[in-house]
Parts: sequence; C-alpha cells; structure tokens
Amino acid sequence: MARPARTISVIVIVAAVSWLAFYLGGKFMHRHKAEELAVQQEQASPSAPVNPGGPSVVVPAPPPPAAGQAGAGGAVGAPGEQAKKPVSEDSVVPSAFFRDLARYCVAQFQPAHTRRNPGDRPANGLSVSRLNARFGLDENAFGKSHQGAESMRRHILSYVFQPGFVPYLYNNYADLFLDQLREAVADAHRDYKTAKGYSSEPLHADDAAAMLHQDSALAAEAGKILAAVSSSKEITARVAAEQAAAAKVAAAYERVWAAADKNQLGPEADAIIRLAVADREAARNGVIRAVLAKTGPLPLEDDEVFYIATWGARRANTPGQSEGLAAAAKSLTDLSGKLAGLAEEYASGQGAAPSSAPAQPDKTQGAGG
Repeated sequence: MARPARTISVIVIVAAVSWLAFYLGGKFMHRHKAEELAVQQEQASPSAPVNPGGPSVVVPAPPPPAAGQAGAGGAVGAPGEQAKKPVSEDSVVPSAFFRDLARYCVAQFQPAHTRRNPGDRPANGLSVSRLNARFGLDENAFGKSHQGAESMRRHILSYVFQPGFVPYLYNNYADLFLDQLREAVADAHRDYKTAKGYSSEPLHADDAAAMLHQDSALAAEAGKILAAVSSSKEITARVAAEQAAAAKVAAAYERVWAAADKNQLGPEADAIIRLAVADREAARNGVIRAVLAKTGPLPLEDDEVFYIATWGARRANTPGQSEGLAAAAKSLTDLSGKLAGLAEEYASGQGAAPSSAPAQPDKTQGAGG
C-alpha cells in the first residue's frame, strides 16, 4: 500500500511545482491579462479606483514613428509629410469608444438659429462632468460588460492611470479621435431656421469650427486644472477637507431626522444644518480658490472647476495613479492644440470627414438632432 501513496505524493508535488512555475512565469513575464486585475473597493470615494492588487500590466509597445514624426509628446509634421501611424487596438480601451466619444461631443453642440437653439449664440453642452456622467454610468461603455458602473469605473481607471498608460493611449488614439470627429461632423444634421420655417441641413462648416474651438478651450482648461492638482498638495488637502465637511452635513441631517422621528426636534435643528452647510461651502470655495491661484482665471463655472479638481484629487491620492494624472494634463493640453487645428480646417473650408456623406435634406435627425 506504500507504493500508491508514494505515487500520489509524487503527482501532487509535480503538480504543485508546475503550478508554481506557471504562476511565477506569469508574474515576472507579465503574461496576465488586464481584465484579470484584482480591484479592491476604495474607501475614500465610491467612484474612484484603487490600485490593482496584482502586478502592473505591461504597456504595449507603440508603433514606430513614421518619417517626420516626433516621439511621444513631440511636434507632428505638416500633413503630407508623414504617413499616418497604424492604430494598435487596445484590449481594454477599444477604438470603438472613440467613435462613441466623438459622436457624443458633436451631439452636445447646437448652432444658433436652429430648432433646438433659436437664440443668436451657439450652445455647447459639453463638459467634463457630463462626459463622466455619460461614460461613467454605462457599465458597457468600453465594450465589455461589468458588474455595474462602479466596477467598470474602478477597472478602467486603475488600468488607464498606471504609469505610462496615458501617454501610450493618447499617442495611439489621438489621430483616430480626430478622424472620428470629422466623420461625426459629416454625419451631423441640424434643423436650421429659414424663411419658410426649419430645414434639416448638414452641420455648417463655420458651426463645426465654432464647436471645435470651444472643445479645444475645454480641453485646455481641464488640462490646467489637472496639472495644478497633480503638483499641489494644498489642493488635494483642501479637497479632503471639503469631503470631510460634506460628510458632516450628511451627519447633521441624520441627527435632525432622528430627533424628528422621536418628536425631540428642538429649535437648534435649523442652526445645526445651517452651520454644517456653511462649513462645507467654505471648504468648497477654498478648493476653487486654491485651483485658480495655480491656474489663473478660467472661463469655466465654479461647479466645473470644483468637479475637475475633486476628480483629479482622487487620482492623485490613489497609489500608482498620480503620475498618470500629470500625463493626462499634458495630453489634454496637446489635444487642445489638435482640436484648434481641426477647427481652423473647417473655418478655412478645408475640413472634411474621410467618408463625407452627401446632404440629406429630408433627414430630420443627425448626431444630436
């Protein structure tokens, strides 16, 4: 009976050694997939990610630059002087995401003198907070189903903000995003006001230029705020103080409601809530002042400045993501220049999508309607 037992022991030992070799090989050669990252629940905020529990994902090597093209973050040669670099499909952030992003951006713009915006000035509803609401609440926004939007956000943010990943994704997809914007503009129709009422027409070139200039400004302003947050401990400290003050407001309401349930609501109830709210607003204004002290005046609403700063502070305070925050600021600044250049193409009459469609006068809805 000793032989079968000895045989089983040998099998167990061989299996254990084989598994250990496979595990260590995967660990040190980084052969695991990004979607297998163990993501823990963050304590500070339900919408912010945490650092993955396992080893970092290897940054895929970007395609070699074409002739006349500078390296990452460098200047790009004039059109016609270089071949377009091929897009390497990322397994977590697919190229299809940028098509959805481009069409969402175009849909937020309503020219003046149209059915949805009869006023004299164009209206652009695009903002960082709206972008986050649109793509941060869709658990399938990046082409893969997750167990809820919270899980999707943690997974995507922990992946994207690893060191080196923001520049890699930006260099890989920036030109594709511009092409998708061209296509979205070509497909967009608006109901323009005419002498006889309204007529569905392709988005006018001058309106496309105005939209892209506004989008360029938003990218530049967001980049300034993220750069300020990534380099200022004062801003992140003020964000933490505001979050603590907001928690005290919630606690004050709970305290008052509990007293009301017991018929013990005293005259001091209003003062308790009022003081807590005042402290929270003072902390919030402190965040905004600290940001503007670093960036200078910004044309954004205070709510948007505060939103971007708070979002950035969560990245700055998450282990392994602060470097990605600074890189995101640089990428947004570069994207702002690209959007401004595309706007000038439309303003000069040169802007056209790679697959421009002919006008469809009977169409009543395009990208955004």
